[in-house]
Amino acid sequence: MVLVDKAYRGQGLGKATFRACLEEARGLGVGVLGLDATEMGEPIYGRYGFKVTQPVTRWGGVLQLDRLLGHDRFERAVCKGLNDSILEFDARLAGVDRSSLLRALADTDGRCYSLREGGVTQGYAFVRLGRNAFHIGPMVTESSDQMSFLLRVIGEDIKGEEVICDALSTESEALLSQSGLKPLRVLKRMAVPDLNGLFCHESLRLGAGFEWG
Repeated sequence: MVLVDKAYRGQGLGKATFRACLEEARGLGVGVLGLDATEMGEPIYGRYGFKVTQPVTRWGGVLQLDRLLGHDRFERAVCKGLNDSILEFDARLAGVDRSSLLRALADTDGRCYSLREGGVTQGYAFVRLGRNAFHIGPMVTESSDQMSFLLRVIGEDIKGEEVICDALSTESEALLSQSGLKPLRVLKRMAVPDLNGLFCHESLRLGAGFEWG
């Protein structure tokens, strides 16, 4: 994230800072770079070769539990805490190894909920407390029913508190709307080189958050 105080804008400080970040990342051998851009920022980052991979819509509000799925089969399958089965499940559906991200979330007081059947993970979600609301994400599930149920489990745990979450698909947005949340803002997820759909799999329901990428 590049922020420039209003009094110092228009002097090239933001561009210089961003170029320094790019050079640092490339010097470290990072192969893929990503960011979430505002409508104003999209053409700026485009000049550096970044391409839009998908929109990311931030939703917020209080989860309405009566609108979310309850299911005895899922109830018996709920587990708490990060484990190797979740890491393997995420890598398979995301297409990349995100274990360092998930471990970092777990190490910063993130709560992890998962659904397991026959000892195999079928879906998971992280929740962490921010300044003004609980943030839900990432969330990865194989079905929308599993997403609905995990939202219900989370809502029951945080007892009517405000939440925010970043939707990665129209199917997820429909379910968030059904659960009583409202869209707050839209950003464009951009990457260089073009990822050709990476992180656009329908099972990747919610993102980790703008600050985590």
